[in-house]
Amino acid sequence: MFGLPVRVRDHYFEKDGGVHVDVLGLVPMPLGGGEDITRSSRGRLIGEAVWCPTTLVGPGVTWEAVDADRARFTLAVDGEAVAVTIYVGPDGRLHEVTLDRWGDAGVPSPRLLPYGFAVEEDATFEGITIPTRLSGGWWYGTDRFNSDEAATFAIRSATFAGTS
Repeated sequence: MFGLPVRVRDHYFEKDGGVHVDVLGLVPMPLGGGEDITRSSRGRLIGEAVWCPTTLVGPGVTWEAVDADRARFTLAVDGEAVAVTIYVGPDGRLHEVTLDRWGDAGVPSPRLLPYGFAVEEDATFEGITIPTRLSGGWWYGTDRFNSDEAATFAIRSATFAGTS
């Protein structure tokens, strides 16, 4: 953000979402709250369901083929259904995740915007393979996406309830 390293923590729990940003790990920047932040956090939660793939096989998830390499799942959380498209390569690995997510990145007022990330690495924890290094963000997959400003996500470990 403005050329400085930032840490962003986004959460969604019991119909409430929030974002916490720390610049240089020292200076907190309040981003406020409200329905727009909650809706954006809910979309991110659904998009990041690929980190807990067992959530994608339940009765509340619908799947459809997009083409030979892409599939779309739709998952509803607290009454809002979000469609997420995944690209699985010929090697059977997840390579990309895209969705329309509620936000205001580069627009005057919040609306659904392209969002997504590329999977750069994966690893297996407790017999479940998940993405462990991803990069992407707002406007992913469009001309407006700036890879130099991409967010990087890293997972170092994972524990899944009921698998141990």
